[in-house]
Amino acid sequence: ADRDKPEALPIAKSLNAHGYQIKATRGTARFLEEAGIPAETINRLDEASPGQQSLLDHVRDSATVLVINTLTWDRPTLEDGFRMRRSANERMLPCLTSLDTAAALVRALESPDDEFVLPIDHYRHDRRQ
Repeated sequence: ADRDKPEALPIAKSLNAHGYQIKATRGTARFLEEAGIPAETINRLDEASPGQQSLLDHVRDSATVLVINTLTWDRPTLEDGFRMRRSANERMLPCLTSLDTAAALVRALESPDDEFVLPIDHYRHDRRQ
């Protein structure tokens, strides 16, 4: 979603620094490129001509390991997002719809190798002692 692009920059930058290739629809790819983060532009569903790949083809590609798609309410984007999330689900591919979750994933990638993941209750702010 356009409103989430500034918040997504550090996430995209970190994923790129860890060797992940970022693919994004035209507006998002342009935004990332302007911020110095390389991104391959992929076609939305309504932009793909016959014989061209759309975002669904990329989601279905075995090289894709993660989908990040925040929700927006304009009709074409909403439908694309639904179909993308559904395709990811069918592939059992991680699909994040919250940048908070994506940021947590990035923090886990950036943590030193000698750290380990603790049970979820450890991370709760309201945990009882």
